[in-house]
Amino acid sequence: MVGAKAGLGYLVNYSQFTFEIPKMYAGIVTLSLLGLVFNQGLVLVEQRLTAWKGQG
Repeated sequence: MVGAKAGLGYLVNYSQFTFEIPKMYAGIVTLSLLGLVFNQGLVLVEQRLTAWKGQG
């Protein structure tokens, strides 16, 4: 995020330094939502690949 020249991390950092607070929070919320979706996808993959884990 710190060394980026494009992307969401860059948007958050640049918005912070230029005091564009609404843009900064939009980037933070977007990153958070992407993180939640990615995490849920990994949980589903784990449940499917390790079905034996829940038995016992």
